[in-house]
Amino acid sequence: APENPPLISTNIRGAVYKLLGEVDAWTSINAWQRYEFGTPAALSDVTAVNASEYRSDAVFTIYRDYVDWTDRVHCKRALQAMSVMIRRAKTNVDDHWDPFRDDYAELERACREDGFTLNEDGTITQADVIDLEDLDLSGLKTTDGVMRSLKILNRALTAEEQDTVAVVSAAKELMEAVAASVLKDRWYTDEQIDRLQFKDRCVEVQKALGVTDETGGGAMAGGLNLVRKGLNQVLEAMRKIRSEEAMGGHGNHRVGEVSDPDAQLAVDTCRAWCRYILGLHRSVPEAVPF
Repeated sequence: APENPPLISTNIRGAVYKLLGEVDAWTSINAWQRYEFGTPAALSDVTAVNASEYRSDAVFTIYRDYVDWTDRVHCKRALQAMSVMIRRAKTNVDDHWDPFRDDYAELERACREDGFTLNEDGTITQADVIDLEDLDLSGLKTTDGVMRSLKILNRALTAEEQDTVAVVSAAKELMEAVAASVLKDRWYTDEQIDRLQFKDRCVEVQKALGVTDETGGGAMAGGLNLVRKGLNQVLEAMRKIRSEEAMGGHGNHRVGEVSDPDAQLAVDTCRAWCRYILGLHRSVPEAVPF
């Protein structure tokens, strides 16, 4: 099976690495240890006394290979450890602020691109996005498409000038990606999945998991169907808005917009639906092909 993509990209890790010239090795080791990563064999001889003989970037490289970047718990703790190092780097920098500021700006950019926020004190946190705690992908055999769609949505949510139409479109794409991965796990072929458009794909995955108005969650399942249909209507409106925007060069005075609350509703609906489908997928046995 293909390897799952990392939850914290090399983009962010590489940007943190660039700041470590301002951090001593013992601080780096302690940061990792504070968040339960233990001591890799390659660093077992390091103490507070001899740590000055080691470079913090070398320490980071060793721990980088020690972390499972596809694991939600590992990644949450790694963010905390990296935040300690960034805060210390900001405190330690003095007469060479300009070069440091350039590297720090790169980290800010990397965080924004991948759906994280670099706070003023140097702490990295998840932005107001679908984050590491929201979606448990452990039940999926292949997560590449879901992770790609999740990154697109989170970038849309954290863009400096947010395009709410893009946010709603990306929410739809994430639902489609989750549906496709679950259907693939349940022996649907790529051709069968590709033929299904958004609404039909979402309906099909619910059927594959035994969710109907009479089964699965009973009344809850019926309510979820209404939520899904409601989101589909929102997406139809998004396509109409895009069409109106495309006519702007022909004297059309209207500009299509989606309000921030409406875009947030689409994201929240997407989050709830994906969590429900992924939870069902983990709990409902797979059908075995003939």
